Amino acid sequence: MRISSGSVEKIKRAIGSWDFSAHDFSDEELVHCAKLMLEHALEMPEVEAYRISSGMIASIICSHVI
Repeated sequence: MRISSGSVEKIKRAIGSWDFSAHDFSDEELVHCAKLMLEHALEMPEVEAYRISSGMIASIICSHVI
């Protein structure tokens, strides 16, 4: 999955806003959104025992999308 650096910045801005609209993104971009959100959630100290690598998060998401 290849996302341009411009799209990555657009995604980061969008998921940080209250008016995020999934309809504005391609399927690949939405997978990247999910990856970023999970990475952020797993940074919380309360879930430290459940942390996994970015690569593992991407593998899990992609295995359930196809």
